[in-house]
Amino acid sequence: MILIIRKGLRIASLATALAVGACAPAVSDGSGVHIVATTGILGDVVAQLVPEEHVEVLIPAGADPHEFRASPRQAELIAGADLVVANGLGLEEGLSDLLAAQATPVLDAGCYADPLPLPGEDPQPCAQGNDGRLDPHFWLDPLRMGLVVEEIAARLSSFDAGAVSRAAAYTSELEAVHDAISRRLAALPSSSRRVVTNHDFLRYLAARYSLEVVGAVTPGGSTLSEPSASHLAELVELIDLYQIGQIFVEITEPARLAGVVAQEADHPVELVELYVESLGEAGSGADTYLGLLRTNLDRIVEALT
Repeated sequence: MILIIRKGLRIASLATALAVGACAPAVSDGSGVHIVATTGILGDVVAQLVPEEHVEVLIPAGADPHEFRASPRQAELIAGADLVVANGLGLEEGLSDLLAAQATPVLDAGCYADPLPLPGEDPQPCAQGNDGRLDPHFWLDPLRMGLVVEEIAARLSSFDAGAVSRAAAYTSELEAVHDAISRRLAALPSSSRRVVTNHDFLRYLAARYSLEVVGAVTPGGSTLSEPSASHLAELVELIDLYQIGQIFVEITEPARLAGVVAQEADHPVELVELYVESLGEAGSGADTYLGLLRTNLDRIVEALT
């Protein structure tokens, strides 16, 4: 089921939380809070809700969150944080044991985004340390990120009285980006709405905006999975059957297998790079979360048109 979020309801929810906060004991202005975000995407979102200087990101731009391991210094940062905001859902595979062992509160953002099961998996409850059967790529749906923003703001309101009101403003920006994505993807003809990816990362976008994910070179939600030869052969057959002209790949990940699949097709297939699990470098157009969404939208529309 595709989640439908109404702007009025969400703004009302945030306004109610703000009103409750006004009646509660006074809280700080965020000057002493220390928030650690695992990914740059989450770090950028958190920095919209509290002062940016109090937010630290663990995984650097361009790094694969599935493979990342924390340094001893970063483990100390986590231990000393007021809150760790993690993606969860198996994304930070190399950090899962470390985060589970911490006394520091950890917010697994994906659990608040109405997560979708990965292909072949049944819907299931979400919990910290999820074993990877839920799709972690919720942030490619800005409305689901809006749900996460609400939860983060609620957690941060005890540190910073302004977090909830800032969340309301940021939610409006997310809805504006959603409107732009919806409008532009709705204009695509039905024959251009099928997509293939390097690994399974576009299912939230597809579910929200009525695209069809035909398949992925690397199945599952992790870049660490290994496809079989039969899987790749079946994918080539599907690409030929539907005359799909592109494979969407992550800008930070090797696309060797995707290139092999493209070469095996009976027609030209291009590799189209998207920003997926990491923000881009400064000046890339994808160095903020909202910029990432807009840049990917431009590239997807250009490729499918």
